[in-house]
Amino acid sequence: MKILRLTIKNFKSYRESQTIEFATDNVKSITILEGQMGHGKSNFLNAFYWCLFDQYWDGDKNELIESPDPNTVYMFNKGATLDLSNEGEHIEMSIQIEFLDDNGNKYIASRSQTGFYSKKKWTFKRHSELNLERRSAADGTSKIYEGEAAINEVEKLFPPSLSNYFLLRGENRTELVKLQGKSKFQEALNELSKVALFKRCVLHLEKIKDELRRELAEDAEEEIKRQIEDALSRKENAIKVNNDYQETLAQLETVEQKKKDEYQYYRDRIKKDRDALELKGKIEIEENQIKQIGKQLDQLFEDQRKQVTRHWGSLLIQDLIEKTQKRYQEAVNSGTYPPDIKSSVIKKILHDLRCICGREVEEGSREYQLIERLKEINSYDHLIGQIEAIASNFDRLNNLLECYPIDIKEQSTKAQGFQAEIHTKNELIENYKKRIGDIDETLEELQNKQDEAHKELINTNNKIKETKELILTKRKELESIEKELTEYEKKIKKSKLPAIKLNLAEKSLREARNLKKQYEKAIYRDLESYTQEHWDLLVYDKLNYDRINLDPDEMYFEIYDKEGNPSRSIMNTGHSILLVLSFISALTRIAREIWKEEYPLVMDAPTSEIGESAMESALNGFTKVFNQAIVILKDGSVAHDLPKKLKEKVGKRYWIEFQKEKQHSSIISKELNHA
Repeated sequence: MKILRLTIKNFKSYRESQTIEFATDNVKSITILEGQMGHGKSNFLNAFYWCLFDQYWDGDKNELIESPDPNTVYMFNKGATLDLSNEGEHIEMSIQIEFLDDNGNKYIASRSQTGFYSKKKWTFKRHSELNLERRSAADGTSKIYEGEAAINEVEKLFPPSLSNYFLLRGENRTELVKLQGKSKFQEALNELSKVALFKRCVLHLEKIKDELRRELAEDAEEEIKRQIEDALSRKENAIKVNNDYQETLAQLETVEQKKKDEYQYYRDRIKKDRDALELKGKIEIEENQIKQIGKQLDQLFEDQRKQVTRHWGSLLIQDLIEKTQKRYQEAVNSGTYPPDIKSSVIKKILHDLRCICGREVEEGSREYQLIERLKEINSYDHLIGQIEAIASNFDRLNNLLECYPIDIKEQSTKAQGFQAEIHTKNELIENYKKRIGDIDETLEELQNKQDEAHKELINTNNKIKETKELILTKRKELESIEKELTEYEKKIKKSKLPAIKLNLAEKSLREARNLKKQYEKAIYRDLESYTQEHWDLLVYDKLNYDRINLDPDEMYFEIYDKEGNPSRSIMNTGHSILLVLSFISALTRIAREIWKEEYPLVMDAPTSEIGESAMESALNGFTKVFNQAIVILKDGSVAHDLPKKLKEKVGKRYWIEFQKEKQHSSIISKELNHA
């Protein structure tokens, strides 16, 4: 099976009709789609779910919805419904998937749903419609399937029990890591491996055997006949009760997993909130340190301001000194004493002197007072002395001005250091806040909920234990009834035809049970072997992880380290993802061997957690274990040089971009960057 292309229109964030071609080359079999969070990546995977299986994954509710109703589940494009909100308008949502089977026959699966706008609201048709066209590779003839016939044909090509395994969403990966939905996996394996055929065969032969027992009892003595009828009646009742127990057990195991998840959830929340309290303490420390640095920075700026004022004040005084020296020299040269410094001269000097900020020398300032003091000198000798004293400071002022740029630069460098430190600490605080998240419950409330979940988990475990004991009791009862029936059969003449039939049925049943057991053993052995083989292909660095083991009774796969210790529960996220992918690819490989059909992998996002160093090995491995891989990744998951390294593996690459004003996700072809 290879998916050729997908056409999507008015589905979720995809508005305008778009067709995307997938890589189908036997070598370049990988298609990569990238996009930022919220731009439509998961909606793209949902297009496959809806078109092929009439399913919809609601990520907010963590729920896979069967036959979703668009009147209650948002599915139609919001932008299109808004623009078409006119009385009498119609809208159609559609997805078309074209694919080839392994014999080269082409299929076009089309699912659509419509809506009608009336009385200021949209009403959508409750159920979607599926059509399937098959074009024969042998003679080119075409056949159309509609309605139930189309559904049946698609289910033959894509078994619904396989949907969770070839359509891999991130949440499903988490479920598989925990082995939630164990019964669903068992069901999928049974259908894909044909184990279900053997089970149905065994059940059918058991019913035939009991019918032949009744036929045999017809020719027996009345007492034996009554005893056989009574035993068969008790057996039917025991089987019914046992089936009820099995169903109850399955329900209890689902509840058990739910309570385990709840317990773990509150445990993680408590740990997170405790960590949050610790982080809050760290935030307070960082904020206090920022305040202290801020004070130092303010003091630095104040010192700098003072220094600027002092130096520009020196410039003003220097200008005054130069003017005074000039007037004094003119007086000396003329042979007269210096004239009085009149108020008008002082005002002119004040007007001419300006500081760096463009401010005139203000009355009351230090510079103004220095100039005003010259007016107070009445004594000629005193005046000359003051002028000479000022002149003697001229060199000191020049030195001060020469050092000014160096001092200011040092202060600026120091200020930049303070500002950089504040920026770093603010980033650290923001990171702490993101890690804290929203805390809407107290530790006490969370602890109470965890205790309640633990209490319910214990109660459920006890009920499971009791139910298993009841099942065991019923099995023993059935074994006892079987022994009774065997004893009754011995009392009936074996030469009669019903006895011969019964004997043949018993032999057939024994053989069927034996074949079922052997077949299951072989399937589980292959599943374990293929998982190990694919693990070795996909993993970049196996670290200390070594051997994979599958427990067929519990449907639990474990991985052991080189010392033989179970390690699955402590695996990091990247390796747990690769383990699940190894397991899923092994399952689809078994399906391929049984049904002679290969299945592609359409996967949303989980490889983003694998890590850049392991991505190349994983994507390379995909080409060896899947005949086609469509991988949907979040922006930044793919290193810039990765497509170049995988130039022999990646056939198509796209970018998903959401246009907010149009409410539309565009799929844009991206350069493979192979050069």
